[in-house]
Amino acid sequence: MITAIRRCTNSQRAIKWLARVTEPITTRPHEWSRPYLMAGKVGGYSTVLFMTVLFSSARSKSSGVNKDLFVLTYGALVAQLCKDYEKDEDVNTYLDKMGYGIGTRLVEDFLARSCVGRCHSYSEITDIIAQVAFKMYLGITPSVTCNNSSRNAFSLILDKNPLVEFVEELPAGRSSLCYCNLLCGIIRGALEMVHLAADVTFLQDRLKGDSVTEIGITFLKKLDEKKYRRKK
Repeated sequence: MITAIRRCTNSQRAIKWLARVTEPITTRPHEWSRPYLMAGKVGGYSTVLFMTVLFSSARSKSSGVNKDLFVLTYGALVAQLCKDYEKDEDVNTYLDKMGYGIGTRLVEDFLARSCVGRCHSYSEITDIIAQVAFKMYLGITPSVTCNNSSRNAFSLILDKNPLVEFVEELPAGRSSLCYCNLLCGIIRGALEMVHLAADVTFLQDRLKGDSVTEIGITFLKKLDEKKYRRKK
């Protein structure tokens, strides 16, 4: 599977490959034996692992994985979820949980490749998320604003969102759908792995008619490091 992904080195080949591997989802959504984009199993290991591979590989041109492949695959997943779940809240929950799983796996790759040092404030952490993490994996650098005097609530303002590059508007009757909720889960999961609890939500979304896309991050408390230590 991973070999097949890495062979897709341009948009045209990626689209053809995506159409081939996602075709069974459309025809037999509950009988598909390949679990790459398996809907109906929230946070399924295979789904999360597949999307983690795509997300982490798309950041590097040398990996042979085109960014469009991840964006198109994600779009196919959201489209399938909208067919499987009537309520937008259920789709949003699925995307958040899947993103959380990706974030918990991705943080090790991020720390190894970025070589960032220890942060001493929430503002430093948020700056690293915006200037290093988003740049590394999505190729964009959101602007950061602080939302309260306690300096534990911040906003990431996205002038450009690669995940909606091929999306013009939300599907009809899906006004509550948070299309990119995967990003919130990724941030939340990654922060938890460095012992930081946070509430991460979309505050504004251009797909819903807002002037900007804004992700809110509110740091809650420092998690107990002992909880995450491996037993020797």
